[in-house]
Amino acid sequence: MARTRSIKPEFWSDEKIGDLSHMERLLFIGMWTFADDEGIVKGHPSYLKSNIFPYDDKLPIKDIENAIEKFSKLRMVFKYKNNGQNYLWIVKFRIYQRIDKPQKSSNPCPSIQNLEYKKLIFYRDGDVCHLCHRITNLDPKPSGYPFSHTVEYDDGLISSIDHIIPRSKNGSDFPSNLATACCHCNKGRGNRSIEDFLKSNGTFQEGSKNIPGTIKDETETETETETETETETETETPAERDELILATFLFEEIKKRKPDFKKPSLKNWAMEIDRMMRIDNRSPGVIKTVIEWCQKDSFWQNNILSAEKLRKHFDALELKSKGENIGRNKPDNRPSITENFPIDVQ
Repeated sequence: MARTRSIKPEFWSDEKIGDLSHMERLLFIGMWTFADDEGIVKGHPSYLKSNIFPYDDKLPIKDIENAIEKFSKLRMVFKYKNNGQNYLWIVKFRIYQRIDKPQKSSNPCPSIQNLEYKKLIFYRDGDVCHLCHRITNLDPKPSGYPFSHTVEYDDGLISSIDHIIPRSKNGSDFPSNLATACCHCNKGRGNRSIEDFLKSNGTFQEGSKNIPGTIKDETETETETETETETETETETPAERDELILATFLFEEIKKRKPDFKKPSLKNWAMEIDRMMRIDNRSPGVIKTVIEWCQKDSFWQNNILSAEKLRKHFDALELKSKGENIGRNKPDNRPSITENFPIDVQ
């Protein structure tokens, strides 16, 4: 049964959407209307074509198949089968849609044993533990760790799947009941409710977003981010972590020129810088050097006003700042950035 869905304005500025053809964009939006409240839709190309493009007789089924493959490669959907039937889970469905009174899914959920399903849960959640808000990592010994010479890799930050309603209390494996958690929090919580766990840690706050059905994602709108930064504190991540130190450093450099610059969500900036180190293979020392350079350059200082912009233009900034003397994959033998400059991250 088709449902009424909404389209947020930021959908159109998403770079992944920009890579799609007009037909693919329409197909993706059309899938929302035929998906259940978990974001799961029947995935057979003929089914999708007949429901979303009923008047386009000349549209080849092959085009639908190719579009589904493209969505899968872009991590927009997860393909799976159950009893020989094809299904698609729209990975960020609950980000695109606000479901006030979710109905029980009529479709089967993906298998929790599927590693790709788990990885997409981590991706949806921005690799952030929904309990302590620290950045997790799937690899027990990821390349490049430790990020600094003074911080050892914390095995407690390995990514794991947490059931919001525990399986022992009939919690399901549907996406809305799954959240990313670091191993430390997952083991510490056990079968307790999220509220009880946070109270035991002394971190529970009335109106906390750490409750079932309110999983946050990195693709929140600017309005939502601005509202949150007025009330949130930036103490969730340990001060010695390089990504938070660099995020704070960027903020302080901007404030030197513009004292009234509104404080951003340093947690979100730290997440972006963590991806620069972990995924883009940037060293903390090189990131610090590029931040220093771009905030002194007359052109770039007015364009790099967020960690997202820093990551987007990093290659150009790196080349302009040091020419050929800086290589993306060259080892950084300088001392830890925690030793180079003190920053108050409270």
